[in-house]
Amino acid sequence: MISSRLMKNEILDIYVRPGSSVDSIDGWHGKYIKIRLAKAPQKGKANKALIKLIASKLNLPPQNITILSGHRSNYKQVSIKKPLQKDIISELLQK
Repeated sequence: MISSRLMKNEILDIYVRPGSSVDSIDGWHGKYIKIRLAKAPQKGKANKALIKLIASKLNLPPQNITILSGHRSNYKQVSIKKPLQKDIISELLQK
């Protein structure tokens, strides 16, 4: 387990397209990271899928990821608690 002193919160702006054919991170949409999700935006399913996808891609536990704003919007702000040395943007956008 990593000490909390070696952890940092980073906030990302994300653009989500729910109801797509696959889950994928597609690069940039203006200043937002574009993410497609197969889940429909019903009863928080797409938000849960977003957290699961980001956690999987960054190899972090899902509880380290929190949607700060945009729960009912395609434009979201997400907080990610990560190790200091981890560059999450390059890891997310890596194919």
